[in-house]
Amino acid sequence: EPLDFEHATLRAPLKLRDCDLRGAVSSTSASVPALDLAGSKFTQPLLLERTKITDELRLARAELTGVDGDGYALNANAMHIGGDAFLRKGFKAAGAISLLGASIDGQLDMGGAKLTGTDSDGYALVADEMRVGDDAVLRSGFEAAGAISLLGASIGGPLNMAAAKLTGTDEHGNALVANGMHVGADAHLSEGFEAAGTIRLLGASIGGQLDMSGAKLTSADDDGYALDADRLRVGADAFLSEGVEAAGAVRLLRACIGGQLVMAAAKLTGTDDDGYALFAYGMRVGADAHLVTRAAVGGEP
Repeated sequence: EPLDFEHATLRAPLKLRDCDLRGAVSSTSASVPALDLAGSKFTQPLLLERTKITDELRLARAELTGVDGDGYALNANAMHIGGDAFLRKGFKAAGAISLLGASIDGQLDMGGAKLTGTDSDGYALVADEMRVGDDAVLRSGFEAAGAISLLGASIGGPLNMAAAKLTGTDEHGNALVANGMHVGADAHLSEGFEAAGTIRLLGASIGGQLDMSGAKLTSADDDGYALDADRLRVGADAFLSEGVEAAGAVRLLRACIGGQLVMAAAKLTGTDDDGYALFAYGMRVGADAHLVTRAAVGGEP
């Protein structure tokens, strides 16, 4: 039987831990003090669209095996959470996760989550225009079989994707699309971060450091770019170093980096359509620029 809380106002927290829920579960447009679904199994899509949660959302260890007609296992569009959202420690979804326009006042923690399905466009996580007041954690074993979209997202603290594995792409060959994203502190795509498609940061703003040390970008888009970051703004240093590897060109057209640009020991083995491994026309760097040697790139730096 379905559990339908649509448009309901609950005065006490809703706690359904370690349950086997075979019917549809929906709290669309409901209000609830807290929602604890940790460890539960869902064989139908979980519907949290426009749900208002005063405190926390807990989905740690939850398994979502049901998907809707568009490929989504979780629809949390325009959801508002007054505290933290935990989708971590064994969280698994056989379909895409949608946080389109969601608002999370605290932390979004998806550390260790496994997203094995995608929507019809090849995305495993869609979080365009999402607002997170604190940090967003997609690390410590986070894996996505499709692309991640953070178009126009705003993250008040750090974005931590260290050691994340993005093994799928959208229909255009992108693994991470974060054009216009704002990060209030550091952005970490490092410590073994891997992407099977292009990383897009066009017009993105990072208040602290951009750390891509040791990242592996194993593919490129149709124009030959593994990292496309036109007009990227970084408040502090940008590290593309310590063994970072890119199978396509790095594009930093008119990027603005407040501190150092460090690309020592980078390996750029691909080029764009014009034969460039690094294209940084009009880039501004506030401190030193430590660039790769000519021997480390596959084309002209």
